[in-house]
Amino acid sequence: MSYKFNPLTGKLDYYEVGGSIVETDPIWNSEKSNYYTMTQTNNTFVPYIGAFSDVNLGIQNLATDGIGTFGKVKTGVIYPSINSTTAVQINRADGTTNVFNVDTINNRVGIGTTTPGAKLHISDSSPELWLEATSNNRMIKFTPGTGGIDSVNTAFHINRYSDYAVAIGYSSGYATLRVGGAAWETPALIYVGNIKIEMPNMILQAANGQTADILRWRNSSGVGLGVINNVGNVGIGAIPPTAALHLKAGTASAGTAPLKFTSGTLLSTEETGAIEFNVDTWYMTSTNGVAGSTKRQGIPGVTKGTSAPTTTPVRVGDIYVDTANHKVYIADGTTDSSNWLLLN
Repeated sequence: MSYKFNPLTGKLDYYEVGGSIVETDPIWNSEKSNYYTMTQTNNTFVPYIGAFSDVNLGIQNLATDGIGTFGKVKTGVIYPSINSTTAVQINRADGTTNVFNVDTINNRVGIGTTTPGAKLHISDSSPELWLEATSNNRMIKFTPGTGGIDSVNTAFHINRYSDYAVAIGYSSGYATLRVGGAAWETPALIYVGNIKIEMPNMILQAANGQTADILRWRNSSGVGLGVINNVGNVGIGAIPPTAALHLKAGTASAGTAPLKFTSGTLLSTEETGAIEFNVDTWYMTSTNGVAGSTKRQGIPGVTKGTSAPTTTPVRVGDIYVDTANHKVYIADGTTDSSNWLLLN
C-alpha cells in the first residue's frame, strides 16, 4: 500500500492498494514545521529526526497538489515569498545578486534589475535581447499598436505617424525613412557600404517649404566639397554655386585643375554644343558651322615668341604672335612659316 501526503493539511489524500512499500526520502510539512518519512514496517508517517541544515531530501524535496507558500529557500535564492504583494525575485546562489524580478504591484518583469520600469525591463552592462527564428522562412515580427513603435526619448519611431514610416532623430516622421541629426542644423551621419536602387530612379527632394540645399557632401573633417541647391545649381568646390555648374578655381599644384578632358576619339556624328578634345586640339560643334565646312570646328591654339616662327605651330588655324616685332602668323598646316598668313 502506498500513500500520498498533503503537506498543507498534514493528512493523507489517498492511498493505493498493491505494490511493494519502500522507505521514502523525508518530506517537509510546511504547516506543521516538521519533516515526515514513511516507515517500511507499518506504512505510516512519523516525524523526521535529524539534521535540518543542508539536508538532501532526495529528488523531490517537496511535493504538493495545492498552492504552496514559500519563504526563503536555500539562502534566499527565491525571495520573498512567491505570493508576495510587492515583488518576487530570484537571486544567484549567493542569495543577494538579483537575476529575475517580478513586480507584482505594477505587473512588470525585470531581468538584472529590481525596479523594472516597463512590462519587460532588461538591465546589464551590455544588455542583449536575442530573438531567433526557428526556420529560414520565418521572420521575427513586431506587431505595433495604433501608435506604432516608439523609443523612450522619441528619437526613433516606426509606423507612428504614417504607414511604413521610420523616423530616426526626429520627433515625427511622414516619409518612408526620415533621418535627422541632434538638431535641425546638424546633419545626420549615415554610413553606407553600398546602395542598391530597385526602382528606375532615385529622387532627392527638398521637404515642403524648405529652401535649404537638397544635397551636400563633405570630407571627414566636415569641410564642404560640393552641393546641389534648391534651384538645381551644382557647385563642386564652389559653395554656394552661382551658376548651373560652378567649379572652384585651380591652383598651381598638379591635379587641382577645375576641369580636365581626356583625349579621345571624336564623335562619329556631330552634336551641336558638344566640346571634345582629341590629341592636341579642342573642338566645338556649333549649330550652323562656318560656311563651306562642317559644324565641328577646332579651337585654334595660340603661341607667342620674340621672332618669326620656325616649324611650329603646324595645325591649320593655329596662331603665333611675335611680340618683339608685333606680327601675327596664322598657320596653314605646313611647316614652312613663310607660307603662313602674316598680319603685320
